[in-house]
Amino acid sequence: MGKERDVYKLISTLVVSSTIILAIIFSIYSFFCAPVTLYEGMILALLILIATSFLLEYLGSDRKWKKLQKEITKQIDKISQCQIECYENSEEWIERLKLIINEEGRHTVDTAALDASTRSKMKSKHDKLWDFFLELSHDPNIKFRHLVRMRKNLFENLLDRIISGNAMQDSYYAYFDLPQEFSFAAFEIIDDTYVAIRSPYQEGETPKYLLIKNKEMTALFISWYDNLWKFSYKIITPEILDRVYKERFKEKFNTETQERVENKLKKIRESGIIEEI
Repeated sequence: MGKERDVYKLISTLVVSSTIILAIIFSIYSFFCAPVTLYEGMILALLILIATSFLLEYLGSDRKWKKLQKEITKQIDKISQCQIECYENSEEWIERLKLIINEEGRHTVDTAALDASTRSKMKSKHDKLWDFFLELSHDPNIKFRHLVRMRKNLFENLLDRIISGNAMQDSYYAYFDLPQEFSFAAFEIIDDTYVAIRSPYQEGETPKYLLIKNKEMTALFISWYDNLWKFSYKIITPEILDRVYKERFKEKFNTETQERVENKLKKIRESGIIEEI
C-alpha cells in the first residue's frame, strides 16, 4: 500500500506540473506567434490557475501529512513495550528466572527479601527460593546484592549466602528493621531489563508471581532499590552478624541450631566480609 501511494503521488505531481508548464508555454507561444481571443486567453489563464491550485494544495497537504506522521511516530515512541508474565507458583517463576540468569555474559541481580513472614508453609517451596538465592550469591558471573529483613527463620540462610558469596568476592548484603505488622513486596532486578515481583504474604491469599520486562519500569525499581540500599544497615563486618545473633536470636534457637549457626559465624569471621561495593 505504501509503494502504491507513493507512485500515485508521483504521477499526480507530474500530471499537474506538466499541465501548468504546457499551459505557460502555450500562453507564451500564443502571445508572440498566434494571438488568441480574450475568451481563449481567459480559459487558458483559468486552466493555469486551477492546475497551480491543485499543485499547491497537494504540496501543502503532503507537508501536513508528513508533519502529522512525524508527530504520531513521536507519540508511539513514547509508549514503551511492556511484557508481563504471570506465574501461579514459585517453582515455575524461579525456573523462568534461572533461564534468564543462565544466558551468556555477566549479570547484575539485586534482591529485596523484605517479607514479614515466610509466604509458603511448605518447606520444599521456600527451600527452593532460598537455594536460588544461594546459587545467585555463588555464581561467578553475577554481581549480587541481597537486602533482607532480619528474621529468626531466615538468619541461618543469610549466613549460608554470605559464606557462599565470600568465595566469589562479588556479593553484598544489607538488612532493614521493619515493623512486624508491615509486609513488603519482595522483588528481584535482573540487569536493567527485568523485574521479578512476589506479592506480600497474606494469610489465606494466593501469592502472585510476576516477571516484567520493561526498561522504564526496571529503571524505576533500580532507583527505588538504590534508595533502599542507601538507608539500610550494611553487613560489612562479622561483628555485625555476631551482635544481631546474640541480641535477637541466640536465646530463641535450640542447642543444635545454636551450634550450627555459631560454626557458620566462625567461618565468616575467618573469611571476612566484603566491605565496599
